[in-house]
Amino acid sequence: MAHIVSATQPPSGALGDEWFNPTTNKFYKLVAVGGTSVQWLDYTPVVINAGNNIIISANNTITANVSGGGGGVVTGAATNAESTFTAKQIFQGNNIATALKLINAVEQVYLSGISLGSSGNTTVNIDLANSSVYYFNTSSSNNWNINFRLSSTMSLNNALATNESISAVVMATQGATPYYANSLLIDGVTVTPRWQDALSPTGGNASSIDIYNYTIIKTANGTYTVLGSQTRFA
Repeated sequence: MAHIVSATQPPSGALGDEWFNPTTNKFYKLVAVGGTSVQWLDYTPVVINAGNNIIISANNTITANVSGGGGGVVTGAATNAESTFTAKQIFQGNNIATALKLINAVEQVYLSGISLGSSGNTTVNIDLANSSVYYFNTSSSNNWNINFRLSSTMSLNNALATNESISAVVMATQGATPYYANSLLIDGVTVTPRWQDALSPTGGNASSIDIYNYTIIKTANGTYTVLGSQTRFA
C-alpha cells in the first residue's frame, strides 16, 4: 500500500493506496466502486467541535472523547474511558430489541447527617438531581414530610415529561423512639401515595433503618401517581 503526498491526483495506484493533498489538507483512499472500477474517495475526518471532540470519518467511523453535555450516537470511543453526561441521553431501542443492557452499575448515594423531623427539618427536600438514593444516618427526632423536586432551581414537574417516571429511595435511621414520614409532597404540593398492600405507614421501627421506596409517575401536568412502600432493616 502506497502513501502519496501530492498537490495533484495520482494518475494510477493500487487498491488501498492513500493520497494526501497538502494544498487542500484532504485525505483520500483508492477504493473499488461498484466492483467494476476504482476511485479516489475522500476519507478526510470531519471534526465537530461541540465540546466533545466528536470525529466523523468519511468511512462512517465515529470516534469521540466525550466529556459530557452533548447528545448523539457515539461509536468507536475508548471503552476504558469514563464519560460524564450532563444532559438526558435517550436510548431508543426498537420493536425487536431493548434499548439498554447493563452488566453492572453503580448508583450514587446522597449521605446526610440531618435528623429527620428535627427543628428546621420537618419538611425535607429530596433533590433528585443529587441522587435518587438519600441516606439519613442520624436518628430521626420527630415525624417528617418529604418534598421531591429535581433541585432548588428546577421543579420535578418541569424535569419530567408526561408518562415518564422516576424512582427514589429514602433511608431513615431510627433510634429507640421511632418516627415516620407522614406526608409526601412534589414541588411543594401534597400527593397521597398508593402504598404497597394498601398499608399506609403509621409509625417507624425502633433501632432500625426504615427504607421508603417511591415510584413517581407523571400522568399529566403537575399530576402524579406515586407508589410507595416502607420496609424495616434491623
